[in-house]
Amino acid sequence: MIHSVENLNARIAACTACFEDKLAGADDKRHIVLCGGTGCHSSGCGDVQKALQASIDAHGLHDKVNIVVTGCHGFCEVGP
Repeated sequence: MIHSVENLNARIAACTACFEDKLAGADDKRHIVLCGGTGCHSSGCGDVQKALQASIDAHGLHDKVNIVVTGCHGFCEVGP
């Protein structure tokens, strides 16, 4: 639980470092970051996720590629 601004900042730093490690492939996986914000959700991000996952599975890459659904990326006009 977060009890102070310092604690919040520490959590943000830890999450940022973890996310950057994932994007860099530090866990030997590649991560596809897919917007799951409201605009992209209404534009079919769920269908995109299903199609990506089907392709990953079809190519036997489930242990090498991970899909990460996030909040809004701020590019709603070109999403998801």
